[in-house]
Amino acid sequence: MKHLLFLSAFFFCGLCPVLGQNIRLTADEPIERMMYAHISMHENTLHKGWSIQLLVTDDAVKANNAKILFLRRYPDIKANLQWEAPYHRLQVGAFVNQNDANQLLKRLAPEYPGAYLIINNGIKSRDLMESPF
Repeated sequence: MKHLLFLSAFFFCGLCPVLGQNIRLTADEPIERMMYAHISMHENTLHKGWSIQLLVTDDAVKANNAKILFLRRYPDIKANLQWEAPYHRLQVGAFVNQNDANQLLKRLAPEYPGAYLIINNGIKSRDLMESPF
């Protein structure tokens, strides 16, 4: 019991000065290269997730204009045009979590009342979004 008390006192007293300080870690160059190689290998990995479909039309010009308008209003949200004959589909957002996608849908609903959630099996790692708020 004495040892436990001594160790706990040593542990807490030893950490107190460290808790208020900023710590900066610096990796060696080979480790940084490994980290960047790992990231670049996995940035195109496809994930299953959720997106929002804003528009389905057979008019390519209308679909393209809708994408341009959306990106002007929401430059931080990824927008993709998918073409599956004969329709052009405007899909926005890329979420792993359905609740996050639903939050964005609620935010967009006043401007896009026909928008709805879709399952997206082709989301790249680099396109994944965090919570929309």
